[in-house]
Amino acid sequence: MCYIGPDKSHKLTKVIDHDIKREEIKEVSFSSTRESLEKVREITSIITNQNPLCYVACVKVGQAWVSGENNTIALVDKQGFVQDRVSIKDNDGPNGIAVTKHAELLCTESTNRTVNIVTLGRIKTLITTPNGWILWGICSYSW
Repeated sequence: MCYIGPDKSHKLTKVIDHDIKREEIKEVSFSSTRESLEKVREITSIITNQNPLCYVACVKVGQAWVSGENNTIALVDKQGFVQDRVSIKDNDGPNGIAVTKHAELLCTESTNRTVNIVTLGRIKTLITTPNGWILWGICSYSW
């Protein structure tokens, strides 16, 4: 089990639990989740300077895109240094970020109802949803 998320100090924390085997997980319940969380250990913390930290998308070991409630999405390394920065049109920030298998940033903007891809620092709209649709979150999954 791997979990990455913000803590109260706006640090990105990655924890991993190797003690639970896939075949042992038959039913998820509050008590099993609590037991799992008691076994996790922190392996790294990254200061993101996003307050609040809303979205995280891992690029590779020690590098992640992070965003808060503004229009800037930052690529930070494990020391917290900003490696790259992208500004979107929506001043309220993205409604989700993800990374493709080719390490390209995906982000959603609710104001203009778009799903965008960032390649080499350039933002390109992939999808514009119909009026009335609300974009909330995005996921990129590959093997």
